[in-house]
Amino acid sequence: MKKLLIQYIWLFIIAGIIIVVAYNVNNDSKNPFFFIPGVDIDKKIQEKKEEQKILSETEKDLVKENEEKEWEEVDKETNK
Repeated sequence: MKKLLIQYIWLFIIAGIIIVVAYNVNNDSKNPFFFIPGVDIDKKIQEKKEEQKILSETEKDLVKENEEKEWEEVDKETNK
């Protein structure tokens, strides 16, 4: 009897895990980061685009150079 009860408990645990994974994989939410509350990716992308419109050409070049330097640093760290 005890063995049968343990088997049912394991069955419910595994079924629960499968349901949670299936829900997270097939979530129709626009926000891919649905597990992080308060994060709206579309809004952040729009804000970033508006910031880019305001910048002058020299500021855009400086931002681009800064990003290239950051990526070079990341590449150096990963290639160690």
